[in-house]
Amino acid sequence: MCSPVPKPEGYRVCPQLVLPFFVYVICSAAVAVVAAIAYIGNEDISVAASNTFHQSSGLIQDGIDFFERSRAPLENIENIVQDAAVDARHIFNETGYVTDTAHQIVSSFADFGRLHTDGR
Repeated sequence: MCSPVPKPEGYRVCPQLVLPFFVYVICSAAVAVVAAIAYIGNEDISVAASNTFHQSSGLIQDGIDFFERSRAPLENIENIVQDAAVDARHIFNETGYVTDTAHQIVSSFADFGRLHTDGR
């Protein structure tokens, strides 16, 4: 089949020399075209991946900026609530509101619920 020694009867030009040469040239050209397409596709994928990471980085930075900007108002609300709790503690200190009045409010709601479920 594939011998380096020439055939004694010679080669037929078309099927044994020209046809394999054209198949080789066509396959080589096809490999070159596919390699060029793969290179172009690789560049496109590379650019797309870089853009994706760039946009993601910007989104993460925007999120960090948002949380940094929203920290101050939340800390102010926390301080207001703490001050209100201290004020409430001073107002209700040594009063019966928490122990007596709060229980009366809860029992009033319970009575209303019972009457409402009984259909009265």
